[in-house]
Amino acid sequence: MVSATAIGDRSAAATPLATELRGGPGYWFHTYLLMVRWELLNQRLLLPMMVVLQILLGAGMALGFGLLIDDPTPTEAAFLATGATVFPMMTLGLTMLPQVVADQKLNGTYEYVFGLPVPRMAMYFAGLTVWSVVGLPSAAVALGVAAWRFEIDLAISPFVLLAAFLVISVASAIGYAIGHGVSNPRMTNVITQVLIFVVILFSPVSFPAERLPGWLQATHEWLPPEHAANVMRGTLTDGLVEGSLVPSFAVLTVWALGSWALTAWVITRRR
Repeated sequence: MVSATAIGDRSAAATPLATELRGGPGYWFHTYLLMVRWELLNQRLLLPMMVVLQILLGAGMALGFGLLIDDPTPTEAAFLATGATVFPMMTLGLTMLPQVVADQKLNGTYEYVFGLPVPRMAMYFAGLTVWSVVGLPSAAVALGVAAWRFEIDLAISPFVLLAAFLVISVASAIGYAIGHGVSNPRMTNVITQVLIFVVILFSPVSFPAERLPGWLQATHEWLPPEHAANVMRGTLTDGLVEGSLVPSFAVLTVWALGSWALTAWVITRRR
C-alpha cells in the first residue's frame, strides 16, 4: 500500500517537471510550430485565394500602368515594375490581414484562439510567419509580369529576399497591430481601406518622391511605403536608388519593432 507521504512526494517531484515543460524557449518554439500548423489548417481555404488575388493584383497593376503610360522611359518602367512588386505585399499586410483578424472577432474565432493554452506571442508570430510567406510568391510573379511587360533588365542583389521578407513582415506587423488594437471590427475595415487608398495613390512607390508636395515628401521620410519601395528597387535594379539602403532598412526595422511591441502590449493584457 502506497502511503500518502509517498504520493505527496511524487506529486511534489512532478510539479517542477510540469512547470518546466510548459515554459522556457523549448516550449515556446514547440507551441509556435503547433500554431503555424493550426494557422495553415484554419486558413487552408483562404490562403490559395489570397495567393491568387495577390498575383492578380500585382500583375494587374503592372499591366494597368502600362495602359496609362504607353511608352515609359527605362527609369519610369523600372519604377512601375518594382512598384508592382511592392503593392501586393503592402496590400496583404495592411488590408487583408487586419480584415482576417476583424472577421475572427465577428465569428468568435478570436476568443477561441486566445483561450488556447499557448504563449500569445508564439500565436502572434505563427500568424505573422504564415502570412509573410504567403506574400512572397505573389510578389515574385508580379515582378516577372512587370519585367516582361516593360522589358526591363533586372540586377538582382543577394539581399533581395531579405528586403522582400522585411517589407512583407513590416506590412503584416502593422496590419496585425491595427487588427488587434482596434476593438471595433467594422472600424478596422474602414481604416484599412483608407490606408491602401493612400498607399496606392499618394505614396512614392511607383513614382519618385520628388513629384509629391514638399510637406508630403517630408512625411514619407518617416513612413514605411517609400522605404519599402527603396529596398526593393535597390535590390532589384542598378542605379535607380541613390545613396545607401541602410536608412531605409533602419526605418522599416523600427516600424516592425514598434508594431510588434504594440501588438504584444494589446494581446498580453487581454484576460
